[in-house]
Amino acid sequence: MTPDDVVSGFGINPCSVRTIETLNYAQKNSASTVVLADRPSSPITQGASFVFCAESASPHYYPSAIALLAIAEAILATVVAKGDGPEIQRAQKSERLRKEQSRLC
Repeated sequence: MTPDDVVSGFGINPCSVRTIETLNYAQKNSASTVVLADRPSSPITQGASFVFCAESASPHYYPSAIALLAIAEAILATVVAKGDGPEIQRAQKSERLRKEQSRLC
């Protein structure tokens, strides 16, 4: 892991200890960290380079990840749109692989 790497973490209460450990490891190795969480006070936000929060309340027992997933998609779309080429190629490769794998099911 290098300063050129970016590690993202996604957490809704309760968050995973492994997610926190992974983000801490990335930070110790000077990688940028992007966190999507249900609240600013979440333990996974500590020391993150960038933090995005969204409400996770839902009418049923379990929290909803929809708002955080929308933020993740917006970040991905922005990175690809603002990129200088390799980002688009990686997105296209990922899409090809996804389509190939979906044919197997």
